[in-house]
Amino acid sequence: MQSAPVLSSDRCHTDAPAGIAYCELRLNTNKGALVIMGMPVITPSTTTRSQAITDIIESVALQETALSHILNAEGEKIQKMVAMQDVTPDVLLATNKSVESMVNAVSKLEMILHSKLSVFDGCLCQTAPVTEQ
Repeated sequence: MQSAPVLSSDRCHTDAPAGIAYCELRLNTNKGALVIMGMPVITPSTTTRSQAITDIIESVALQETALSHILNAEGEKIQKMVAMQDVTPDVLLATNKSVESMVNAVSKLEMILHSKLSVFDGCLCQTAPVTEQ
């Protein structure tokens, strides 16, 4: 009769920057093989629903800012290429193709960010009362 695999957890550590604890799981199989797996131990958060939603909206705003900088840089790239004295049509076409590719990638990311925000379309969170000073 074969014995059942034995699972043991003997080592845990915390990933300091992320604040997530990881435990090392060891599985001794019937054939004597030792399988070691890392499994995160997620601890409950004290973040409120309202704060979590605010954090997500804030992260989308930061990503939008980053994308606007990328688009601005692409515009500057085109301006510099057009202003060059001895630029060939082939170089301009290659630059345009490069910029078009970046704009398409940014557009795809914009759609993803829009879908992230659309999750909260009907979300009404209670707001804290405003205190006058």
